[in-house]
Amino acid sequence: MAANPVLWNLSERGVATVTLNRPEVNNAYDAGLIHGLLAAMDDLGRKPLLRVVVLKGNGKHFQAGADLKWIDKARHDSQPAYSPLSRAWRMARPASRSSIGVDRPAALANAAGALTSVSISIGRPRS
Repeated sequence: MAANPVLWNLSERGVATVTLNRPEVNNAYDAGLIHGLLAAMDDLGRKPLLRVVVLKGNGKHFQAGADLKWIDKARHDSQPAYSPLSRAWRMARPASRSSIGVDRPAALANAAGALTSVSISIGRPRS
């Protein structure tokens, strides 16, 4: 399991790269990834240098949807553990700046929720 489910950096030109980092489960989201994405977007939203966010996934796929093992555990919660997810995807465009989603065709259908939140979506050919 990846130590940091979301990685990010900001270049001196104002380009942030946010990387979903759970390649062992095709970047399926769970509480750690959701909260990591929220924290990354909160941090980036406070950066005056930020011009654009590039959202991508580590490993073979961009993002495979929900981690089904996590969903099975979370479904018994009185408040769904995944309720912050829509906020996380909306925040992929922090402080009205542009964002770009980079996807691979194999995961496009599962990643539709994430990719609809970005300004531009780019598909990468299979490697």
